Amino acid sequence: MKTFYSLLVLFFFHCLSADAITYTWNVPSGDWSLNTNWSPNGVPGDGDDVTVNNGGTVTLGVVDAMIASMTISDGSLIGSYNISLTGALNWSGGTNGGSGTMKVALSATITNAPTLDTRSLTLNGGGTIAGGFNTSNGANLIVPMGKTLTCT
Repeated sequence: MKTFYSLLVLFFFHCLSADAITYTWNVPSGDWSLNTNWSPNGVPGDGDDVTVNNGGTVTLGVVDAMIASMTISDGSLIGSYNISLTGALNWSGGTNGGSGTMKVALSATITNAPTLDTRSLTLNGGGTIAGGFNTSNGANLIVPMGKTLTCT
């Protein structure tokens, strides 16, 4: 019976992890909540990973978003709504702007001097900045007490 419960628990966790999808932004400009702007088609949600690497502009214009992780290597995230990452942020180019907030639960890796414009970015897991980092228009970078942000 113990083996049955162990297998049941393993199956349950496998099913949870199987639902995670990696979404990649695939249009020059558009709203986060439009499923045809992503590949595969669909809107990223809780537990999903997001990549913006085509130079496009993603607008958080309709709803707040919660995802697992985000990679921004070329492109912009703008809009007045909020985004929460339950995992990590890898940001190596582009702009994170707008009046909303971005909260990152795990560590962030920021490289190649991207720009934080207006938005507040909270690094709850600390992180690393290498190669510069730009802020403009009252942007806020917040690292909670007890967390470490290493700048090189």
